[in-house]
Amino acid sequence: MISFVSTFPPIICGIGTYTKYLVENIPQDKWRVISFDLNNFSTSEDKRDNRLNRNVSYCLSFPQPCLPEIPRGTLVWFQHAFGMWGDKNDYFLETLKQAKKLLL
Repeated sequence: MISFVSTFPPIICGIGTYTKYLVENIPQDKWRVISFDLNNFSTSEDKRDNRLNRNVSYCLSFPQPCLPEIPRGTLVWFQHAFGMWGDKNDYFLETLKQAKKLLL
């Protein structure tokens, strides 16, 4: 299983679009996306792809992003761009620490 931590459509972000391209070519039972709360980012008017969105959790928010449970044996793949985590790098570093604790 791969857990991508990234933006994802309808969030307007090239990283999220790239993540969507990746998961479209991976069997649906082999991936999930942990994305940001849709209220924290600009979103497009595009309709969500319900086939893909069953595997997407729009749960990360600021100021304390909190990862959901991550099963052991999962590859956690962070996709991010400059500024995605807000003005403070602490958010990203804290999320990395959370992932490490969840996987150990």
